[in-house]
Order: sequence, then C-alpha cells, then structure tokens
Amino acid sequence: MSIANRQRGEVSIEGPDGKKYRLCLTLGAIAQIEEELGVESLTQIDTVMGKGGMREVLSIFIALLNGGGHTEIERSDMIHWDVPLVELTQKIGECFRAAGFGLEEGGSGDEDPKS
Repeated sequence: MSIANRQRGEVSIEGPDGKKYRLCLTLGAIAQIEEELGVESLTQIDTVMGKGGMREVLSIFIALLNGGGHTEIERSDMIHWDVPLVELTQKIGECFRAAGFGLEEGGSGDEDPKS
C-alpha cells in the first residue's frame, strides 16, 4: 500500500501486524459518520469527540478507514487493533485537519497530558 497522500486529506496509521492503513475523510466517510452518529453535519463532530465515547470514536475511525479504501474493516475487527486511545484520537484529528476540517482542542486528542 502506498503512503498516505496529505494533499488528499489522508493520514496513515499502523494497524495489526505492523500493516499501514490509510484514513481519509471522503464524502462517503462523511455520510457514514453523520448517519452512524445521528448528526446533521460535521460541525457537530467536536461535541461528539469531546464526549469521548468509544462507540462514537470507533464509528468515526472505521468510517475514515473505509474512506481510505479499507472497506472490509468493521467494528468487530477492532478487537485486533492494539492502538492507544490517545493515538487513535490524534489520528482522527489529523485526518480532519488534513481534509480542511479542524477539530477543536479536547476533541482531537492533541492535548499534552503533562500540561
């Protein structure tokens, strides 16, 4: 698989067995996120991410993986992913910012836990 193309809003993440996966906020991913989270637009994602519920975080993550071409990945596959929550939320935030949507601090996982 090729490296993520930041100009297309792609971000890469290491998954099971060291395999690289691409996250991308495509129109399909946006529709999937809005449908699964019951939000009317991406402007409400900050609120959802701020709550930090794993169901919502995983829904967004899977939609971004699907947008990156990994349409075979489903929620049940996440049991095999050993990715720390902080890294997961950081990658989600990176993907949104790369696509031109900024997640507010607190929803993106970018905080420095030492500050």
